[in-house]
Amino acid sequence: MHRTEEIVKLLSHVQTLVLLLGVPFWIISLGCVYLGWAIASRTIFPDFRIFLGFVITSVFITGSTFAYNDYTDRAVDRVNVRKKGSLLVGGVLEPRLVLELSVALAAMGLLFSLFINFVFTGLMGVCVVLSLLYSNPHVKLKGRGGWDLVINMFGIGVVLPLAGWSVARPPGQFPFFYLPSIFFGIGALYILSTLADHKIDRATGVNSFVVRLGKGTAIWLGFAFLVVDTICLVLIGYFNYLFTWSVMRLLWPPLIVGWLAYYHYIIRNRATYPNIIKTIIILAGIYIGDTGTSLLFFCGIVPVP
Repeated sequence: MHRTEEIVKLLSHVQTLVLLLGVPFWIISLGCVYLGWAIASRTIFPDFRIFLGFVITSVFITGSTFAYNDYTDRAVDRVNVRKKGSLLVGGVLEPRLVLELSVALAAMGLLFSLFINFVFTGLMGVCVVLSLLYSNPHVKLKGRGGWDLVINMFGIGVVLPLAGWSVARPPGQFPFFYLPSIFFGIGALYILSTLADHKIDRATGVNSFVVRLGKGTAIWLGFAFLVVDTICLVLIGYFNYLFTWSVMRLLWPPLIVGWLAYYHYIIRNRATYPNIIKTIIILAGIYIGDTGTSLLFFCGIVPVP
């Protein structure tokens, strides 16, 4: 019986550590870095350098970002039901230990990034700075409605694809007109994530993007971002920029399914927490499917129709 209790306790700690390091969100950072690298290298099969880049951006940089955010938000998280099992909130982990973990992860990420190249290291440094601006109590752009949105759209939707590209090619050769589609797609996903925390942020005085604009306005802006994302991709295909129209005409229609899911779950059904999660999963699935298919064509794995 005692052995079973110990195992259950250990599993509980593992789950909390997974959340502390933002493991469920690693796929977003990995996806953006992989996309930039695959376009630059014109291959879908990772080599050692980009695999190291994956570890750096997910385990070290993203892990550090989430740990630091949990450290600075520990007072607010005490009234957040979704953080009820947190080892930090529950007092199992000392705040100083979490801060030291965050610093250590960031330092190791920057150190290991030197084995890739200086440009990649610089871009990882930008991510660390954005993390500090987002969460540090003296700046706390997370609580300055609008800045929280911009930091996430820029950091995830611009810096990470450039970092992936820089592993294989100079950043100046990046197809910059492709960035707006990533930028607005990340923006839509971020707005959904802030909608999930709307009640907690408003109750605790955190002036996040959604709290500042109001839930209704934020919901419609998220939908507008989805529309702009689709328009950007259509224009890229129409002008045969990076992807040809013969490819893009197959890829943009699934994005309309994302519009419909957003309208049904978020606009029509008032953005309840379960509906927000469903919508995020649907949109992420569409983005992954579309991006994966486009790379198969772009890298010559599948013949262009």
